[in-house]
Parts: sequence; C-alpha cells; structure tokens
Amino acid sequence: MSQNEQILSYLKTGKHLTPLEALMSFNCFRLAARIKDLRDQGHKIETTIIEDNEKRWAAYWIKKARDDLEFEKQFERIMKERMTKRLKAKKK
Repeated sequence: MSQNEQILSYLKTGKHLTPLEALMSFNCFRLAARIKDLRDQGHKIETTIIEDNEKRWAAYWIKKARDDLEFEKQFERIMKERMTKRLKAKKK
C-alpha cells in the first residue's frame, strides 16, 4: 500500500494527522506533499494550524457529519495539553 493510500485510509477514520504522526506511522517525511496529491485526486482534506509557544504545525483531517467547530476546538485543546505535558517532561 502506498503512502498516499495509507494516509487516506487513516484520514477516513475521522482522525487528525500531524507531520510527526505521519513520520512515525507511515515513514512519511513530506506529509504536506502527500496531502496535496490527495487533494489533487479530489479528496476534501481540511487543515488546521496548531500553535504552541513559538512552534507551529499543521494537522489534517477529512470532515465528517458532526459539529466540526466543536470537534476542532476539542482537538486543539487536546494538542495543547499534549505539548504542555511534553514540555514539562523535558524540563525534568
């Protein structure tokens, strides 16, 4: 299965995918390029930018029938909590 197929299959489950997750799960170093390939094939992939301190990265997903705004807020909250935990762990 190609990286594009793996990524599309993952996104169709309703989960978000970040570049770090793509690297770890699919050995994909260029997630943005794979997302462009999938969009060029007609897939409706959404993007949100996550910001933590001075770092920024994208998260991609395919919208499903649900309250997308609420889902995005929950996702951003979860990502910030994860980053906070990682930063605290690094300081120890």
